[in-house]
Amino acid sequence: MNMQKNIAAKIRFAMMQRNCSLEELARELGIARSTLQEYLRENSNPRLDTLELLAEKLGYTPAELISDVDACQLHDLHHLHRLHPLLRLFAETVYVEVIRMSEALDQLDAQDDSLDELLLPRPQIPDALTNTHMGV
Repeated sequence: MNMQKNIAAKIRFAMMQRNCSLEELARELGIARSTLQEYLRENSNPRLDTLELLAEKLGYTPAELISDVDACQLHDLHHLHRLHPLLRLFAETVYVEVIRMSEALDQLDAQDDSLDELLLPRPQIPDALTNTHMGV
């Protein structure tokens, strides 16, 4: 996963955890709603000072904010310890599955051309037609 996707995933997770809207989270973070929306769309990278601010307000280190988080690391995120154990387990499971699905979709996008070749039949042109008009 790239840095933009990691930041977007962590912002989405914060919105889910806090049960807040984009506008509410932007206000809480002290950034413009449109800026936060660009981060969620993976169209923009925050400046270093903004990255540090986001990390602090979301409960991450800057390294955690931009890094991929796998299932082994999720239990270390300090803001999850406040959740009820069953809710924390559910949130961790959902988060891991969302990351896995996102990675799978990225791989499918990367393989899109090869999948098209496998799934879409190529028209067969008879040899007589290809040789007749080509001057062969």
